[in-house]
Amino acid sequence: MLGLDQGSVLRLQNMVRVGLVSAEELRSWADRQLERTESPPIWLCDLAMARDPGEVLLAIAAGIRDAPLLASSPDVARNYLACLLVLHAQGTLPWAQFLKTAGDFCDARNTTDPSCEHFFLQLTALEHAAAVHQVEESQRMALERLLALDVAVLNQDASQLRPPVA
Repeated sequence: MLGLDQGSVLRLQNMVRVGLVSAEELRSWADRQLERTESPPIWLCDLAMARDPGEVLLAIAAGIRDAPLLASSPDVARNYLACLLVLHAQGTLPWAQFLKTAGDFCDARNTTDPSCEHFFLQLTALEHAAAVHQVEESQRMALERLLALDVAVLNQDASQLRPPVA
């Protein structure tokens, strides 16, 4: 569930970074949260009033800094990888670029599950494959299994960002 805790705000940041949600969707979500929250945090008010992508990112950065950390927060690195996987599924991120971006991200974050090597080895295998489509399909299916829970959380978060249908 997307809330006002640090893990939720970090997941919001991931969705913004990869372009899965718009500033308008975030502002609308922030407005709905303000209506439900008795003493809203300042960053949420700033997000509701943000008028450009820079202001949105500043409000989210303040939320990351100020929001409470919950012990049950999902792995934010895996959430980012799930965001990239959704972009690929939407057809906006080619598979080879997905593997490179995921590998670079994991390398910069020094993640171990999955590691950057996981993605770079897959990219190398893809580049040297005779049957590229079969290799890509196999890699994609394995990664979808690995990140299934993370993609489910992402889809639930994204659905909460969209305004309710009247």
